[in-house]
Parts: sequence; structure tokens; C-alpha cells
Amino acid sequence: MPEENPAQNTQSLNTGALGVGLSENPASTALTQTPQITTQQSGSSKSKNIIAIIFGILIMVGGILAGVLLVGRAQDIREKAAEDVCLLSPENCVIIQDPENSGSYKVDGIAYNVFLTDTQVRAFDLSVTQDGCYQVLTQGDTVYWNKIGTSSDCNDLVNIQIWLTQLPTQSTPPTQSQCQTIKIYDTDWNLLSAEDINNLSPRDTIYLTAEGTTTNGQITQAKFTVNDTERSPVSTKKPGSNEFFDEYVIPSGTSQLNVTVKLYHSEFGWF
Repeated sequence: MPEENPAQNTQSLNTGALGVGLSENPASTALTQTPQITTQQSGSSKSKNIIAIIFGILIMVGGILAGVLLVGRAQDIREKAAEDVCLLSPENCVIIQDPENSGSYKVDGIAYNVFLTDTQVRAFDLSVTQDGCYQVLTQGDTVYWNKIGTSSDCNDLVNIQIWLTQLPTQSTPPTQSQCQTIKIYDTDWNLLSAEDINNLSPRDTIYLTAEGTTTNGQITQAKFTVNDTERSPVSTKKPGSNEFFDEYVIPSGTSQLNVTVKLYHSEFGWF
């Protein structure tokens, strides 16, 4: 995971948040007779009128089709904006294709503008650091980004462009960090199955574990949240593994367990 500002990254048993069931509607008018004047239109004039009508219809239909095509083109331009802009001025722009939704990137230069592209282009600088979907922190030669929104408008990243005040001569790959699936053990370190978990009762003691991986730096702590209550960070690990664990006693009256976790990265904090 990239270097970023803190953002919650939740993981749950197998799929998402861990849900565990525990035991317990006429008027007439007189007219003065007047001479009637009739006018007969020549065949040529009629033809001209017909042609004019057809021509007008064609113009109208063509305008509608052009409008539809322009809308589609605008959408296509918007979705490819980050890549196109970077190609216009490659000497001071770095583009990252298919990045993770959280990460960091370091270049030999000073970064001043950052554009994240999902289905739209999101602009950030030193004064604009978040837009409700993503958060960006620029520190000299390093850019940290992190997805913080969960609405349908917040989509996965397609690319990122970083604008610099000097030519980048060297860069390092983004830091990729992620959290593994949450696991639950009994006090003898026996991994509990879904059936075992459904059979848990209040006052049972269990071990909650989570493991993280990173391509740079270190993951040093884990912080579990159980039923919307955040617990204290832990740094101890399951013996012989890289899984951080937290000993948890199921409170009386508990009928369900919803478990999420955050991990702490040595360079960009909680994610």
C-alpha cells in the first residue's frame, strides 16, 4: 500500500465484515358575400417547399446525432484526461498506470500538482488535500494517496499523474501495502471454522489475528474494532507467524461479532 495519510482499511473473515451469530367538453356567423380569390401554386414551388421541409428534418436529426456523439466523446476525454495531459508535457510529468487505491511514489524533483483518475480526474495540490473520495499528501519529492470514500462515486484508480518543478531522473515504485484476511483462533491456536464461530458463546475467549504485507517499510501494529468499539493497538504476533493478535473475551449479551482491523505502516501510518 502506498504511503498515505491514515485511512481505514477494513478486512473481515473471508469476504468482508465478519458477522457471527452467537447462541443466546355554434355560434352561427353571417358573412357578406365577397369575391373569392384562389391561388394555385405551381408544381415547381410545391417541390421546393417539400425539399425545404425534408432538408430541415435532416438538419434536426443530424443535430441530435451530433449531440449524442459529442456527449460520448466528452466522457471519453474525461476518462483519459490524466494520460493525455501527461503526454503533452512528459518532461515534467510522471504517470503511474493501474496504481493501488492507496500508496506512495517518490521522484527526483519537487511535486506540486497531483491528478488521480478513476472515472473522473481529481486534482490535488498543497492546499487541496482531499475531495471526499481520495486524500493526497505531497511532501517534497514524495506523494502519498489513499482512498477514504466508500460511496458509489468513489471508484478504483486508473492512473495517477504527478507534476514536478524539475525533470525526474529517477523514481521508485509505489509502496504496495495490504491487509490479509482476519482469522479467529481459540486459546490453543486452533483456527476456528465458520461453524465453530457460530457456536461461540458470550464469555468465550478468542484470538483475533490479521497479517499485513508491504513492499517498503514495515507494518508494526494492528488495531481491531469489534462491534463498532475500537480496541487498543497490539504489536504482539501469533507464535511463528507475522499475524498480529488480540485476545478478546466475548461480552455477555453479545449475539453477533463484527470485526474490522487497521494496520500501522512505519512510513504513512494507519491504513
